[in-house]
Amino acid sequence: MRGNGPVGSLCECGCGEQVWTRGCRFRPGHYRGPEKTEQRTCICRVNVDVPMRRALSWRGCCRGHAMLRASKLQPWNALQLRCWEWMMKTRAGLTGLARAAGVSHYALREWFWHRGSTTSIKVLTGLANVLGIQFEQALLEAGGVTSDQIHRAQAKVLRAEYLPTPGTQAFTDHQRRAARSRRRHFTPASAAASVAARRANGALQRWNDAGIALARTPERRALQILRNFLWWHPSPTADMVKAWVQHAATSLAVEAGVIRSWWRDSLKNAGLHSGAGRPRLEGRCELVRELMAGWGRSASGRLRPGFWAAALERLEAAAEGAPGTEHELLVWWRQHSAICPATLLLPGDGK
Repeated sequence: MRGNGPVGSLCECGCGEQVWTRGCRFRPGHYRGPEKTEQRTCICRVNVDVPMRRALSWRGCCRGHAMLRASKLQPWNALQLRCWEWMMKTRAGLTGLARAAGVSHYALREWFWHRGSTTSIKVLTGLANVLGIQFEQALLEAGGVTSDQIHRAQAKVLRAEYLPTPGTQAFTDHQRRAARSRRRHFTPASAAASVAARRANGALQRWNDAGIALARTPERRALQILRNFLWWHPSPTADMVKAWVQHAATSLAVEAGVIRSWWRDSLKNAGLHSGAGRPRLEGRCELVRELMAGWGRSASGRLRPGFWAAALERLEAAAEGAPGTEHELLVWWRQHSAICPATLLLPGDGK
């Protein structure tokens, strides 16, 4: 409600006068002046004007650099400095670096945090592939020694300290004592007494009943069906395994997917199932990246319209297993580009 005079609250523009309308923050024609800022420097050495209202919460010029600052990682060797520059360029963070290298995020974090520590050959190999350098150069920049070498040296020292020297009589006597200690000395009388005690207290009968009940479960029956098939066909084809799955599903009245889940470990042990999952579509990725390299982009870095339709036509012509629609191709690309190292440095996040 508008009054005939000031209502008591001061104008927020800083003029010191009172407002005329209850609930308003400014007098007519008065506005807030330019917000005060202070200049801060990001970890990428870029000066940024930060509003005072964000002075306490500001961490970096972008989310990736803010995460790097919050992680408190401090590179202390030449290879870690290369990793730091890669993370600054791609704004991927330590998690993105670990995903691109195919190594554990925990292993990378511990290596960065503990000055003077070492890391494994697997980590150095993955980092060398991501950074585009040779393994020997990565090893030299990381200190010239791996954690695997240190562990072997420590094990050698412990063996020399606590075990006799190989080839001596003391070593032979130690091996004999170790072999005897692992043996269980059974005699016919002790075995008969043990079986009689178990039969008397009902443990033997309970054990037999539990074994029979376990063997009659659908999962155990399915495994027995698989063992019977593998006994007569040790090296079956994929079509034969599929037919076995359908037969077992029909016999046990369960879904075929359940049968496959029960058989997965047994087929893996027999070398008939790969635990690596479906391989990446490298051919499709390469065709899309080649077309993307020559396609125009807007000022914001996004692809010009019509790209995904052209990419779908090219995949269909190349017989690279193109998806059904442009939307399915776009969804696949977004999921694939998040884990494929070849797409991490594409402009515009590969979109």
